[in-house]
Amino acid sequence: ADEHESMMSKLSLRALVGAGFLLLLANTGYIAAFASPTIFYMTSVLGHLVLGVLLAVLFGALVLRDPEVRRATLLAVLPMAASLVFAVWLVSVGNLKEHAWVWKAHIIASAVGVAALLPMAFTWLRRGGGARTFAMALPILAAFALVFPLAAHRYQQSHPAFAGRIVNQIGRASC
Repeated sequence: ADEHESMMSKLSLRALVGAGFLLLLANTGYIAAFASPTIFYMTSVLGHLVLGVLLAVLFGALVLRDPEVRRATLLAVLPMAASLVFAVWLVSVGNLKEHAWVWKAHIIASAVGVAALLPMAFTWLRRGGGARTFAMALPILAAFALVFPLAAHRYQQSHPAFAGRIVNQIGRASC
């Protein structure tokens, strides 16, 4: 009974960390695409921070408790830890222009960590079972977190908001 209970708690922790990580990737795509001074956006950024720190703690517990996850995520642990350090540093000093290198380092470390998880996802996808949903969603949401902000920025450049234009009322020319 104890072995079954231990297995169920590992599966529950796996499911919780997996679902949280997928949510964090989707949130990343949104906040990277729509940096704006709105309450919803700022709530999303705060949610990103809280979810990221919570996932770091839960992922650490999962790695310590589950040898299979530990082996599968070995290459992702270091860049993810670096991403967390950069994020905490930004929170402590502020995400200001002079700290842009830390923000970029956070993004790069996170991207490397996600990329390091992809081989695990493809292995789990072939194996099937409960991890199959996570394994299918991870590359899709990783691509979303990368491509969606690029597409949104491109769209915003080609279709600027009318309120951001200067209009010459006399000659009817716009800049």
